[in-house]
Amino acid sequence: MPTPRKGETRESFMSRCVPMRHSEHPNEPNNQSVAVCFSMWKEHSKKSAEEKAAELTTDTDFLNRFLEKYPEYKEFFEDKND
Repeated sequence: MPTPRKGETRESFMSRCVPMRHSEHPNEPNNQSVAVCFSMWKEHSKKSAEEKAAELTTDTDFLNRFLEKYPEYKEFFEDKND
């Protein structure tokens, strides 16, 4: 599994991590790869309470912006095991 690099953006990390995670765990639901990578990012980039309060975007907003910028990852939110 990749780890966030110093100075790497969320978008860049997610675009590396999600396909790698999914390829290593192909039997898991696709959205699980996104969730694991996003949790890794959040753990890596823990912020002080002041920084968190100053951040204007929510996790959902970030994911929506990510999917707008990288529509090829929308399939990772579609559970193909239904």
